[in-house]
Amino acid sequence: MQATNSALGIYFDKYPEANAVITDAYLQPESVGASNIRAYFAAHPQQDRELKDIMAPLDDKKRECRTV
Repeated sequence: MQATNSALGIYFDKYPEANAVITDAYLQPESVGASNIRAYFAAHPQQDRELKDIMAPLDDKKRECRTV
């Protein structure tokens, strides 16, 4: 978890606009925020891939916990 948090910090320092889109989404109606996030990452596929790679260990752990 700590490695993921560290990697996220580095990622958001590298891509402050991604950080802004995600942060702003929390202040918007859910459908609007989700749509804005999808649109941003559709326009920035490399950033999307990097974020998915960072989040993969957490996603794996979530799946593992659901199957136990």
